[in-house]
Amino acid sequence: MGANEELPAWAIWLQAIGPTMAGIIIALVATVVGIVAYSQCKAAQHNRLRLGLFHVRYKVYEELMRIVMDLPNALRQSKPDPAVVLIEKIDRLRYAAVRADMLFASDVTQHIRKIEDLAFQARKIAADPIYRKADIDVDEFYGSDEFAKWDSTVGAFTVELDRASRELSAATKPYLYITGAK
Repeated sequence: MGANEELPAWAIWLQAIGPTMAGIIIALVATVVGIVAYSQCKAAQHNRLRLGLFHVRYKVYEELMRIVMDLPNALRQSKPDPAVVLIEKIDRLRYAAVRADMLFASDVTQHIRKIEDLAFQARKIAADPIYRKADIDVDEFYGSDEFAKWDSTVGAFTVELDRASRELSAATKPYLYITGAK
């Protein structure tokens, strides 16, 4: 009697196809591992792209908000010439707006256009002859009706700019989330 005659039929069958079954199971496990690794790689690549887009968008948003916050300060300073400072800020705003056009949808760029219009309005305020304080006695100017008119104009501009910056912040909010990036 041989060694195989003592084993039941199922055990003999298992010995015959066991190595083949083990190879098939190993191949299936390797395929599943490969699929999971590939999907993880794609997910990581997608997240890396979204994170990169977030960083670029956030830099543009920060630049826009920095310019918006600087506009009223530029109007209220007397040296260097506020008109020249505002021209530089308008140029920076235009550059940031061009970058924003590529990164945000039209709803955001509409708010940026409003802020550009307000920047040009600030430039007009700065060009007003009343604003040129160099030739005027400063103490006399600050108590005058001209100053009250100018200060009222600057105050109204600041309120309008604040409203526009809040609208811009609200419009950019959906674009500045990493998990729900558009």
